[in-house]
Amino acid sequence: MLGKWEGKLVLPGAELRVFFEISKATDGTLQSKMASPDHGASNIPVDQVVWRNDSLFLSVNVVGGAYSAKLSADQKQLSGVWKQGAGALPLTVKKTDELTFYSQRPQEPKKPYPYFEEILTYNNKRANISLGGTLTLPSGQGPFPAAILISGSGAQNRDGEIMGHK
Repeated sequence: MLGKWEGKLVLPGAELRVFFEISKATDGTLQSKMASPDHGASNIPVDQVVWRNDSLFLSVNVVGGAYSAKLSADQKQLSGVWKQGAGALPLTVKKTDELTFYSQRPQEPKKPYPYFEEILTYNNKRANISLGGTLTLPSGQGPFPAAILISGSGAQNRDGEIMGHK
């Protein structure tokens, strides 16, 4: 059961990749790290790793999660349940040589862009705040329709990036 394991949590309307890397510490105890690349999270500490017979138990306190699974006869797959908060989802992870993090996303255009881009800043001196944004305009003659995108809750960049998507 030592090695790299990769699987997907299937949620309504989304799939989230989950990685575990299980190894032995110098004192012989089992240790593990977790990654959730679609959340942009890696090196998440696994607090408890228990291996008994053909079953694995992982406790990940920082996210309030736990994984319990059984190893397949060919030792290439762990099938079990990921529990987090009040929720429980089936999770199967497969042994892999390399963990696949982000690949090139189609929403990451390369310069030169086929449109005009300008970084803008609005300073409201009375409120003592500054707002920044990016104006993009198509090539050619306007007028063009406009859309203003305003970030929701939580920390985000100008691309509104969340879970690896822009």
